[in-house]
Amino acid sequence: MTKLIADKFPNPRFITHNGFAVISSAQAAKLQKHKTPDWENLINLGRSIPNVCDRVYVLGIMARALPNDLWPKKVALLDEAYELAHSIPSLQDKLGRLQILASFAADIDKPLAKKMLNDARDVLLRTNDPETEPIQRRLVDLAYRIDPDAASSLASSLDTDEARRRARERIQYNEFRDSLLNKKHEQAEELGTDFRRLAEVANVLLGRLNANRISTRHVKTLRDWIKLASAESLKRAYPVFSFAIENAICRLSTASDGRLLLRELCDASIASCDLVAAIATRHSGLVRPSKAPIVAEQPSKLFVHAGERPIALEYLKQWLETNADSFLQICDPWFGVEDLEVLKLILEVAPAVEVTVLTSRKKQNDDGVLPDYQKAYREYWHKHFSDQEPPHTELAIVGTQITGELPIHDRWWLTQNSGIRLGTSFNALGLKGGSELSLLTQAEVIDRQNEADEYLKRLKREHLGQKLSFNFVTI
Repeated sequence: MTKLIADKFPNPRFITHNGFAVISSAQAAKLQKHKTPDWENLINLGRSIPNVCDRVYVLGIMARALPNDLWPKKVALLDEAYELAHSIPSLQDKLGRLQILASFAADIDKPLAKKMLNDARDVLLRTNDPETEPIQRRLVDLAYRIDPDAASSLASSLDTDEARRRARERIQYNEFRDSLLNKKHEQAEELGTDFRRLAEVANVLLGRLNANRISTRHVKTLRDWIKLASAESLKRAYPVFSFAIENAICRLSTASDGRLLLRELCDASIASCDLVAAIATRHSGLVRPSKAPIVAEQPSKLFVHAGERPIALEYLKQWLETNADSFLQICDPWFGVEDLEVLKLILEVAPAVEVTVLTSRKKQNDDGVLPDYQKAYREYWHKHFSDQEPPHTELAIVGTQITGELPIHDRWWLTQNSGIRLGTSFNALGLKGGSELSLLTQAEVIDRQNEADEYLKRLKREHLGQKLSFNFVTI
């Protein structure tokens, strides 16, 4: 990548300054975790860009690329770009740069992001350029992402009825999108009567699914979406069909009967096309008969080698789908913020299940998680794993007063009348070395449940002469 940057930038036929070279080098430096890149030199190169509008953009990108251990520098550089943006002479360029900087600041410094949004709104009120409508739409989306009330305030402050109407429609779109994002099954009437809006949301969800930012839905839950799409032209219905098909591929590709089900989906799609072609050309078409699905019985044990994480995840999915009904207890003394990925699996397979995680205070201390556990875990979830709300999850952090260790040293998942033992942490499963997944017997489930309840219900207050500390947090 470094050689490519040196060879290609700057391009004398287009933008001749070093802006693209600087931001590309910053992204390369971000990937070089084992090295200590000369960030100050890159920042100074960004400051030397002659075009003010481009300089603002480059400094904003640099602020976002800086590693978290240089957090004060990130904030300072973003603030520097913000101050510089006020010197941009063109109102439209200034508006565009303030909107971009606010989007960067939303993940770094939310108060600063709100300040930038307010300044962008003031600039917006001073220009009547119709080309600013896309920027206005992005401003409303960004304001809603930071604070829904801020989006409503922004909409109310616009100076024309048409602008206020468009902004309120955009807020309604965001509300509709979030309602679909965080629900696993909607009634048909909840999808609304504006199919254009549903198609736009489906397109967004498709992008987030491909980026692994949302969990898949059960295929059956998209039937009402497909019914609505079937009444539209193919051009209008395409985003909904694309999302439904990709959702099925992501959800079923590793399932034991997934190939057969996906082949049936493919056959149905081909048959539909054949039918349309037959109607158009006045010829008949043949539909291949469907085959009965074959469901494989889950083995009681699975040894997972390095590189076999998809196999392990499919084993856990099958166990959850078969057994998890109303609750799931995860006991893992080494459960930390990085293990929140397990909630994506639960959100995909059993979203209505209430999750309880029993972990140790020592693990939180070792990871440097601040005492405001709820904030730390929620921020890590949304930043690293998903745009959706996690399933209802309670975190029980228990440890001895001196060492912070949890008296339990094994890992297991428990639900009604079933349990599974994990030989390693969830985030290392199938990645580092070999480990075993094994189903617990009924007697073992009862024994583990009683042991976990001693801490979840605070029945046990001491361990080896040390008092136990308890923190219960809802994520």
